[in-house]
Amino acid sequence: MEELNKHTEFLTVKVKTMSVTAHINQNALLISPSAWPASPSEPLSQRLAHALFCAPEQFSVHYQPIWDLTENTRPIAYEALARWSSPCGAGPNEFIPLLALRPIWRRRFNAILIERLIMDVQRMLHQGLTVSHVSMNITYSDLAEPHFVQCLLTQTERCPDIRSRLILEITETELITHTPKFMANVLRLKNAGIALALDDFGQGYANIQSLAMPMLSIIKLDKCLIDNIEHCHTAYLALQKVIELCQTFHHKVVIEGVETVRQTQLISAMNMPNVWVQGYYYAKPLPLQEINTRYTSDNPA
Repeated sequence: MEELNKHTEFLTVKVKTMSVTAHINQNALLISPSAWPASPSEPLSQRLAHALFCAPEQFSVHYQPIWDLTENTRPIAYEALARWSSPCGAGPNEFIPLLALRPIWRRRFNAILIERLIMDVQRMLHQGLTVSHVSMNITYSDLAEPHFVQCLLTQTERCPDIRSRLILEITETELITHTPKFMANVLRLKNAGIALALDDFGQGYANIQSLAMPMLSIIKLDKCLIDNIEHCHTAYLALQKVIELCQTFHHKVVIEGVETVRQTQLISAMNMPNVWVQGYYYAKPLPLQEINTRYTSDNPA
């Protein structure tokens, strides 16, 4: 046993100082030291494992501003979007699907992201930014297990200003089933002051039935719902009716993918309350430093 403990201690030290290869099965993560440094030539899964467990500083968060059309001078809120900033990194469309397949990786990634978000929002508030809320994407699987919720509550336990501003966007990639575990986790979040949003309504599993999900605060409309409103009056009317439907359930609405001045004009002409907008017409996702430079009270928008 003493000899085994020595080997275990050695392995722990080596993992902290060297790259790792991660072997995943359904229930376990086995990490073994490897002599090679992570490089772009390695498979994406190996590079991702190395970043998650040996180099979490490679992950950062960019923030896309969200605007209230009735108060168009500065953003009112932000969506947090993960970036893997490394020569060995990859775009979100490449590495996020891998996380979805590996629960242990997803848990590790969420913990890293929440830690970054807490620090960044505290800096935003210190800089005097208006921050109604900051949202981050999660999956139904995250909310259907206790680990994610407990980790989030532990990380934000001493940060009431973060909890009151944090909104979890449930992505459209999975069917939402109101299981007892899911509902218990949602109730724990509500009791902690953390709200929920439904992301990408109009795509995937984000359908009309989802609007009646308890404890939703915001519905985010997918870009597909506004793509044709400049050229098709029927599309414009459909968007208007979708917004009205969301508001029937007393949800705020965020319209994603706004890219042109004409889209902004048409949405403004609806003159509907509690409708916010987000998209490249206003700003692309930006690193925290640029957010602070652009939107602090001492600088014009």
